[in-house]
Amino acid sequence: MTMIRMRPTWQDLNAAMRAHFLNELQRPLMVSLIGALAFLAMATPLIPAEPQHLGSWLVFRYIPLIVLIGVVGSQPLAYFATIPFSARRTFAQQKLMQDEITMTWDAKRNVVQGAHGQSDLAWADHHAWLERGGMVLLYHSDRLFQFVPARAFPSDACRREMIGFLEAAGVPKARTRRKRALAKPA
Repeated sequence: MTMIRMRPTWQDLNAAMRAHFLNELQRPLMVSLIGALAFLAMATPLIPAEPQHLGSWLVFRYIPLIVLIGVVGSQPLAYFATIPFSARRTFAQQKLMQDEITMTWDAKRNVVQGAHGQSDLAWADHHAWLERGGMVLLYHSDRLFQFVPARAFPSDACRREMIGFLEAAGVPKARTRRKRALAKPA
């Protein structure tokens, strides 16, 4: 049984929220939206305008470009301003995050214990996992996750062991989110 102890900081939460955000940007819906807006922004000016509708056409032809700039331009704002603000506020509100957390695991289970409670989950009960930006995120659903900073692992082998147990249980990596086969009853 492997055990780690950690005391998360708001910077850890910030890094975890940024890792989740970058993962969400790679979802097919977001990529398709940005691709469609880019196509419209490039194609709309090529369509000739009727002379009697020229004023409204000039406004219409730039709408996809304006929306594209808004969508793409808002991403750095979220990454560098909104997420750190939200991480600080959430960390201050969540007193449970400010205590020391002990995480133990073996080939079958992952047990997380804090000053005010405990969770005990089989690896297969996790929805997905992600390793990015010095964080390991253990997803319980598409939006709910536990984070483990890389600094909490005593060694790289310990981190690889955790990820190996997730993979052995059939838990998909969050970015690839393939459908899992239904678990066979015990």
